Amino acid sequence: MSPRTSVGILIAVSLLAGGPLNAEDPSRPVPQKYPVVVTPGTPSIWSIEQAHYLLNRLRATNDGIQTKTPSADDLDPNAVNGIRLEALQTTLNAGAALNEATGLQNRTALGQFSQQQSQHDLLIGQAQALQSRLFQDQLTLANLKGQQSDRKSVV
Repeated sequence: MSPRTSVGILIAVSLLAGGPLNAEDPSRPVPQKYPVVVTPGTPSIWSIEQAHYLLNRLRATNDGIQTKTPSADDLDPNAVNGIRLEALQTTLNAGAALNEATGLQNRTALGQFSQQQSQHDLLIGQAQALQSRLFQDQLTLANLKGQQSDRKSVV
């Protein structure tokens, strides 16, 4: 017998043994509903009642699953950065505010610093040029003194 035929016979016997499906016998006691345990790798044969119980339990579990609708704060990409900034401010007891007068003072101080820095760089360049010229003049003086001493030794 093929496995397909044996499964068909098994289903037919289980249906006939249970009697008519829609009729309820009042003299028959109501069966207790035991939890269905499914073990992978172990074949089991279920009655129609067990299969319906399992399916109803799964459906009830699925109906109980609810997803949270995201709020505007959940979808805000800057919210994470805001939390980090708040944590940093709390940790360091720091705060920041925009003040136009302080901003103007800072821009003025930055302009003065930039001007002083450029003047400093210009003066450094001039000092290097003067040192180079002094070195050349010292070499020329040394050569002239050497020529003078040669002439004195010849005379």
